[in-house]
Amino acid sequence: MLCEDKTYDTVAGGSNGCVYLWRKGNLITASQVMKYRIQVLVVHQDRIFCGGNYGIVKILDCRTLTTIRQFYLTG
Repeated sequence: MLCEDKTYDTVAGGSNGCVYLWRKGNLITASQVMKYRIQVLVVHQDRIFCGGNYGIVKILDCRTLTTIRQFYLTG
């Protein structure tokens, strides 16, 4: 994610279900997003799309890691 100072933030998903936001090598924030591990993590503009077990998908705000929307994929 591009920051105001033209640097980039880094987002990582953990096997513990947390999403981590890093800026210039420092952990800015972490959020427990899923009960289980993060299976998929995609950043698009100012949103983070997280996929987890059991078809759970959450859309997060890139700056705060708060959940904007949650839904379940059925198959």
